[in-house]
Amino acid sequence: MKKNTINWIILGALGLFLIFGHNAAVNIICKVVAIGLLLAAAYGVFAWWKTKSKAPDGLARLAGSLAFCALGLWILFKTDSFVKFINVVIGLAIIIAGAFSLYHAWKSGGSKVSLILPALAIALGIIIACWNAATTWFVVGEGFGLLYTAITGFLGERKKS
Repeated sequence: MKKNTINWIILGALGLFLIFGHNAAVNIICKVVAIGLLLAAAYGVFAWWKTKSKAPDGLARLAGSLAFCALGLWILFKTDSFVKFINVVIGLAIIIAGAFSLYHAWKSGGSKVSLILPALAIALGIIIACWNAATTWFVVGEGFGLLYTAITGFLGERKKS
């Protein structure tokens, strides 16, 4: 067996899971994100508890940690409602990032390409935010990408020998 064969098999299996089990994959990803938010919230509360700082930055840390906790609990226990809402969150994040990039490219007098790419990101963000099936299509697209990478990597490894 070649050196990376196991890696290609795992990557291909993950790709197939994302293609055929995209709903379960999105739910699992949401649960993992929720647990990450809860861990971050616990760390923030613990860090605040050690100092019990009444300074604005300490209180901001506590408030942010409590907000992370609330968001994590909501995602963990109401995953289905979050899944319906996730494409709006991702779309808005892409729109905001694209707007900042477009602003910085415009301020620095960038080339047309440096102005077009952020504008395309903004358009993509609008599509993702407004189209309910966007999350499913992107998960399936990621699955095809992983499957393609696994197959080409596996075949490329076989050709070298």
